[in-house]
Formats: sequence, C-alpha cells, structure tokens
Amino acid sequence: MKAHHYAQAPRFLEIVAGLVFVIVVLLLALAFVATLSAMLRGNMAALHIWSLVFFALVGFASCLLAWRLLSGRGRRDGGLFSPFSLRVASLISLFAGLVMAWRHPLGLLELVPLVAAAGACLGLARLRERQNTERVDEADDR
Repeated sequence: MKAHHYAQAPRFLEIVAGLVFVIVVLLLALAFVATLSAMLRGNMAALHIWSLVFFALVGFASCLLAWRLLSGRGRRDGGLFSPFSLRVASLISLFAGLVMAWRHPLGLLELVPLVAAAGACLGLARLRERQNTERVDEADDR
C-alpha cells in the first residue's frame, strides 16, 4: 500500500464534509421527530419502531463524524473511525451489495462498488491496527 493514499485530507475538505454531515444529522433528526409524532398519534407499526432505531443510530454516528470533522480532532491514531467500526461498515456494505444483487439482476452493478468499499474499509482497519500495535511496541521499548 502506498502511504500517500492515506495522507491527511486538507482542512478545507474536512470542514465541507463536516457541514454535509451536519445537514445529514438535521435531516435524520427531522425524520426521527416525524416518525415519533406518527407513533404518538397511535400508529404503532413495527416499521416505525425500527425506523426510530435506525434514525437514532445513524444520526448519532453522523453527529460524531461531523464533530470530529469540524473540530479537527479525530482519534488518537489519526482516523475518524476505530478499526472495529470500519470492519462493521465493511460487513454492512457487503450485506447491502448481496441484498441488491439478490433482489434484481441490475443489483450486480451495485455489488462492485460496495465490495470495493468493503475492501477499502478492511484495508484501512488493518493499517490502523498495525499502526496502533507499532506505537504500543515503541512505547514498550522506551
């Protein structure tokens, strides 16, 4: 792997991406409130409950990502996500790609970029873990 692919992005791009995630958080909050108000009016469908859980989880993750991007303070290892969350994201990408491919033959076109995204997440998680273990080894040597 070439190191320049993992170089830090310019601060301007981090701010723009952070603002995009703020908009995503606001839209998810709006969807959460709309779903909650539908439930309070007496429409207690199971879909509404799962929608609330989805909006809350994705909204929290987006809020955390927006905070890290806008504040410029990521994790100690320099990334925005932990290796574990990168692996979870790769599994979700693979699962989504397989579901799309199973539902319709044209879904195979969606499978390719999702498998590529999953591979990128797994590669980055492996790199982050390798960097973390090297830091621990260096600290132990001191």
